[in-house]
Amino acid sequence: MSVVWGGYLETGFEKIDKDHRALVERVNAILRLVKNNADMTEIKYETARLLNDFVHHACVEEFIMMTTGYDEYVKHKAEHDRLLNQLSAYEKLDIQKHDAYNELCLFVTSFFYKHVDEFDSPLALFLHGHDCFNFDGADHDIESAVKIAWSSLKVE
Repeated sequence: MSVVWGGYLETGFEKIDKDHRALVERVNAILRLVKNNADMTEIKYETARLLNDFVHHACVEEFIMMTTGYDEYVKHKAEHDRLLNQLSAYEKLDIQKHDAYNELCLFVTSFFYKHVDEFDSPLALFLHGHDCFNFDGADHDIESAVKIAWSSLKVE
């Protein structure tokens, strides 16, 4: 089981696509660790890294949505929050059996494909339709965006 990067996952925005590729690498690292019966500490560490990378990515996307007036911002952000809470729950689990991480493997694999298909692809269409191509340039301070959006994330 692995997540395979392909053109169908690309949005056409380098910052978003770069983050997606990094998330795919993190997801696949977890899947490999579980498959190879790695130590639970390693699996939890990689899950925490995925969580951190996802939070950063969600903040970037949320900044882009806020600054462009994206109509589906609230729905998209709610999905980010739901995924964040689920990943946080896995990261916090005190599990000593690899079987329990099979559920994590299914979750991280399905969440990536589902999220890109149902949420990021429509966002990309919106951005392309509104000629919003400057998010990788100096017009937008993405790192400041992370700090702003971070404060609005809801972790249960």
